[in-house]
Amino acid sequence: MDSDSAPLSWAWERRRRRNICGFNVASDCLGGLALLIGIPVLVAAHLATVVLTPHSTVSQECNTLRLKVFVELLLCLSTEVLLFLLLVADPGFVDAPTDLSCCCRHCGMEVEDFDHHCSAVGACIGKGNMCYFILFLLFAALLCVLAAVQNALFAYGAVRAYRRDTAPSWTSRAALIDAGFTALRSPRTLCFFVLSVVAVDGGVVCTFLCLRYTYLAYWGLSSVRRRGLVGIPGSLSEVFAHTLRPAFSHNFTFPRDYTLADLSD
Repeated sequence: MDSDSAPLSWAWERRRRRNICGFNVASDCLGGLALLIGIPVLVAAHLATVVLTPHSTVSQECNTLRLKVFVELLLCLSTEVLLFLLLVADPGFVDAPTDLSCCCRHCGMEVEDFDHHCSAVGACIGKGNMCYFILFLLFAALLCVLAAVQNALFAYGAVRAYRRDTAPSWTSRAALIDAGFTALRSPRTLCFFVLSVVAVDGGVVCTFLCLRYTYLAYWGLSSVRRRGLVGIPGSLSEVFAHTLRPAFSHNFTFPRDYTLADLSD
């Protein structure tokens, strides 16, 4: 059994949820809110530091540059929308345990097709938002990969330009060390390195998780119950069946608190 779930061991009165702007969200959703703010900030910093620098704009055609900016902004917007839906969509709250539900240890809520509680964004992952979780990972991975590729091309172009401008002293080790320390003292260079680390690390993590959960969903193993019980079929199409019809968490009417004793009566 997943450590985040306990079928009937937690009472409803132990739920840890909060209302933000009318939406019922997990109490640890600050990570998700930080990502909602941080992703556009990082994208803006990347555009200013790498994509729209004088070196990049001079070496590229106007239409190519516009296309790069458009694609990056589109991926950023898609990631933001999917993260928002992941946070505020009803993960599958039910007012009584079912064959496919488990109780989230963190929230104390019974969730249909419960998989896990994602502490990184602060959301229960279940039947109602697994599709947004996978799509968020997909678009976040694409955004990170795009940024990493652009950073690599930018660094390659900068090195070539430096070699062209300082050809006589290129073989001097002292000149290389001095150029390296000079570059590291630049805030733009430090920002470039930070963005590169975030892009590579985020791309690896999001790609791995996206492939993992897509694989589980494809084989009908997208929840704790489906992985633990035999004879409960599932499919990728079932996971994405409600993608265009999100049910928001504020529409769920919380039932009265109950305990195991109530269920046995």
